[in-house]
Amino acid sequence: MEAKQLVRQELMELVPKLKEMQKLLASLDRSNITCEATMLNTLAAESDGVPIVKVKVVNVSNGETIVLDPYEFTKVYQVLKEQIAFLKGAIESGRDYSLKPQHEPTLALFDHDFQLGTAIFFIEFLIYNFPSEEDDQEQVISNVVSPHQEVGKLEVIWTALPIGHDGDGAFDESQIEEISDEKDLLGKPWNYKIEIKGARDLAESVQNAYCQYKFMGETFTTDQAEDTTGTSSPTFNYTSVHSVEKVDQEFIDFLQKPFHVSVFVKPHLSNPPVNDLNTKNDVIVGTLTGGAVNTKDPMARLKIENNRLKKENQKLKEENASLRKLLSEPSVQAQLKKAKKLDASLNG
Repeated sequence: MEAKQLVRQELMELVPKLKEMQKLLASLDRSNITCEATMLNTLAAESDGVPIVKVKVVNVSNGETIVLDPYEFTKVYQVLKEQIAFLKGAIESGRDYSLKPQHEPTLALFDHDFQLGTAIFFIEFLIYNFPSEEDDQEQVISNVVSPHQEVGKLEVIWTALPIGHDGDGAFDESQIEEISDEKDLLGKPWNYKIEIKGARDLAESVQNAYCQYKFMGETFTTDQAEDTTGTSSPTFNYTSVHSVEKVDQEFIDFLQKPFHVSVFVKPHLSNPPVNDLNTKNDVIVGTLTGGAVNTKDPMARLKIENNRLKKENQKLKEENASLRKLLSEPSVQAQLKKAKKLDASLNG
């Protein structure tokens, strides 16, 4: 219960920042970016069933998506608040001011590694010294946040090795003992090679990618696959040999559980913004001064008016919510009932 209360508290602190972030993005001519709270799929992390709060950021103009930890989002939120204050001060004093490239909202929000998804493999066959079946080598990568859809495929191959073999070069398969019952493995050594070949058909283009998994409590990570031009099929070519000197029941239990491989990526921005964010940007000046700007650009005028209407709409929503809350209070309900009775007695 305490853990769930902490999640609730985290959400209560996060939601006001998310609402204000949308206003900040609109003021900086980045209304195409949306930010919303979401929950990490508990299958994607060791969370003991407790939801993990995340922030889902989407560029609605092209569908590019990233999932941030709340602390990462809050850092960007604080930076943008500061930049808005600097812009307002410069406009009021008649000075020029420009955001640095690293403070541009799109780059600031999307320049992070994040967990795109998790592929789940069933590895009970490793108890019997079998190799990976061809049909089982590639599994779906599932998105870690709602709607948990397929976001790619990952190829992982397991190969049984003779005891003491380091995984390099050929070996005599007859040296691999056949295991017909899991009890036959107890007390014996075990040696396997895992290969994480690569991913394909990722839901978005990435510039960096790597995989991570846990083997008997220890975390293993592949090297980063890098492609500055962007790719949806990163290649890892990762190899590691896992050995157990003396198999016990705990190890057999581990092999009988689903084996998770998490895929982390950094998005490749296909169309990074090119317009400058400064005191000469009509949308920024118009939004921060309440529309007090003279521009003949019809698109800029529309954006300014749209931002103004959004602010008014948000204000009305907040006033409406406050009124509903007030009307729901017992004392107000009692006064309303008295007023209705009085009206009925006077007017029939």
